[in-house]
Amino acid sequence: MERVDSLIERVMKKHPGTSPAALLKYFEEVHQELAPLARALETMMDHANEAKNNAVAAERIAILERVNALIRTGNLTEPSHSERNGIVLAYNAITAMGDVSKGDLDGHLHQLQ
Repeated sequence: MERVDSLIERVMKKHPGTSPAALLKYFEEVHQELAPLARALETMMDHANEAKNNAVAAERIAILERVNALIRTGNLTEPSHSERNGIVLAYNAITAMGDVSKGDLDGHLHQLQ
């Protein structure tokens, strides 16, 4: 794929001059040649964003699965106390990850209860 600066320089050489007609031909050709590059860039950005969103979603699911596993490992004798202990373990583990806000964490833990 040709670089944008190279493309513009090539088209400028084909259309020297500053008359309105010469500039019109130059701008028309540059537009025609840049449009496919812009569309290709948009497509690449769409694919990159989709891949990033899928990775973030997979990471969030993995975190929630880890939290759920921690909740189930509470080691107290009474089931309700054991679950509460597991929630505390999960909360502490997620808080240690650093980039999860308290509000987000509380919402996720509430869904798991």
